[in-house]
Amino acid sequence: MKIVFLIYSYYKYLIGGSEHQAFILAKNLVKRGYEVHYIFVNSTNDDVPYEDDGIILHPLKLLKKNKWFGNPLFSYRKQINKKLKLINPDFIYHRNLMPFLGIACKYCKKHRCKVIWHIASKTDVEKYSLKLTPSLLVNYLNKKLINFGILNTDMIITQENYHNEQLLLNYNKSNTILINKFFPVPNYEIKKKDKPISVVWIANIKPIKQLEKFIELARKYESQEDILFKVIGKLPDKKTKYGKFILKKISSSKNLFVLGKLHPDEVNNVLANSHIFVNTSLLEGGVPVTFIQAWLNEVPVLSLNVNPDNVFNKYKVGYYCNTIDVMTQKLDLLINNKTLRKEMGKSAKSYCIKYFSMENIDLIEKLLLK
Repeated sequence: MKIVFLIYSYYKYLIGGSEHQAFILAKNLVKRGYEVHYIFVNSTNDDVPYEDDGIILHPLKLLKKNKWFGNPLFSYRKQINKKLKLINPDFIYHRNLMPFLGIACKYCKKHRCKVIWHIASKTDVEKYSLKLTPSLLVNYLNKKLINFGILNTDMIITQENYHNEQLLLNYNKSNTILINKFFPVPNYEIKKKDKPISVVWIANIKPIKQLEKFIELARKYESQEDILFKVIGKLPDKKTKYGKFILKKISSSKNLFVLGKLHPDEVNNVLANSHIFVNTSLLEGGVPVTFIQAWLNEVPVLSLNVNPDNVFNKYKVGYYCNTIDVMTQKLDLLINNKTLRKEMGKSAKSYCIKYFSMENIDLIEKLLLK
């Protein structure tokens, strides 16, 4: 059976939670005997090998984004169709909602093929209003393809009940199955030093992730030398408005250590020696991969805005904080209560092993065999 992963980015060129999950899935399907192809936009202009871990790579030529009129993602249709005809897949798997989903569904209308759409974020399922801007036409054409894809995809994988509710409400779609993320359990013993306390933040640094909130939190502890605040993530372009803003914030912070972009294995090494994980994102897709990585390394999570399916209310894995003041209170609690911190870390790991097992890939494979 041939499976095509049709996703804008490939994880080894743009590390993100969704890209990493897609890579783990693709690699595991190769091990199970499937012929796996991955079509993606070569946005970094890297030299791309023919194959990576058994996954056959098909880079698309990057099309330039117009400064005023936006990114005409629908224009990739010709390139994508050419590659799909060459591969002749049985299934197309799409993640990180884009017009590529509509392109896939249009292709499958003419060929014997099925499409699986794996939801990555709340914004994927919410209604989107077009705004009167110079990019209105481009946005309209992109959105038209996206809507066609949502209405015509064969199977939808959701990550939280909210996704199911919104799909039914906004698109009258009920052909969904909720499947949790999957992540390998670290095979090393976790031993943390009591001091200094390490508080870590992980994400690609962009406005929606709100690193400035973490910097605000760190400033409250500038006088305490035994508390370290670490940032993992790719720094933004210093020429952009947000880049200038956040780099200025970083440079003025006295107790912030920026480790930059790290490979997932390196992230695990940092988390294995960390005590508390902080998330300040405005939104995420289900339980974020970074939460799972933290929990598997026995690190409680403090979340400012994200609480998928009320996970923090149901399980002893950390705290949903709502405001920076509440987050400060909970951070103080975990810093000063070593026993609570350790108990919560072990509870979080047990929760992860139960719900985010690699066995969740079996559920996706069942969809392929229907």
